[in-house]
Amino acid sequence: MKDVLVTLFLFVQSDLKTTFFPVILFAATSSSDPPKIYSIVRASIWIYLHLLQFCISNQLIGEAEDLKNKPWRPIAARRISRSKARVLRWVLAVVCLFLSYLFSVVRPSFLLTIGILMSNELRFDAHWFGKNVTNALGYYSFQAGACNHGMLGDSISEAIFRGALIVLTTIHAQDFQDVPGDRIQGRKTLPIVAPTASRISMILLLMWSMWLGAISQTAVAQSYLILAAIVVGGRFMLFRTVTADHISYILYNVRCLLIYHVLLNHYESQIWLSSAQFQLLHHA
Repeated sequence: MKDVLVTLFLFVQSDLKTTFFPVILFAATSSSDPPKIYSIVRASIWIYLHLLQFCISNQLIGEAEDLKNKPWRPIAARRISRSKARVLRWVLAVVCLFLSYLFSVVRPSFLLTIGILMSNELRFDAHWFGKNVTNALGYYSFQAGACNHGMLGDSISEAIFRGALIVLTTIHAQDFQDVPGDRIQGRKTLPIVAPTASRISMILLLMWSMWLGAISQTAVAQSYLILAAIVVGGRFMLFRTVTADHISYILYNVRCLLIYHVLLNHYESQIWLSSAQFQLLHHA
């Protein structure tokens, strides 16, 4: 049993800080009332099982890259055979949909299941546009599925949708640091297809910041969002090593999530818990 639990943990280990904890904290702060223990447990189970489904699917097609960069992952380390991992991947798809039916969040689960299939088995992630679309779909589905739908107001729904749009147009920020591994996999990410243009395109951060700042209707939010966009976009243009791109991507997440949740949710939704905690856990 211990080996099974360790294997299940290793599948998702790399994505706990970037997906599991951030989504949990977004769900916890999506209501003006303090979250109930049941809601947190429900969201945790839902997020983990869907994340596990994605990770197994992704690692089944990325074994060659994992053997080089992350040999401790279960399939690469031979902790589980490919055939058993494939069976588990599809069993999880059914389990996730059934659980989502019980939790009344079938639509986000269905969208996420389709997104996982598109991204991995259908290799949409091999091209930059398909990868951006599936990332945006995943962002929306994880956030929507984890929230308490009985208390999901219009402002939170709009926040999730705005976040998905930001991801759709700027998520290639994560690909700059992964160019060596993506070349091994034969992916055509934007930094590989258009090395210079992809970095220039990070000016979209500034455009989004101006739009979100206008929505917030506060001088502090407008100034902070625009300044953060200039700093992050400037880093992608000026510093181009793998290490620098990794740091820039962390700052990108801080800008897109910390500022986005703290400022906009504070002024529009008056969420009770500061989402600064969200990012402290995200990048700890």
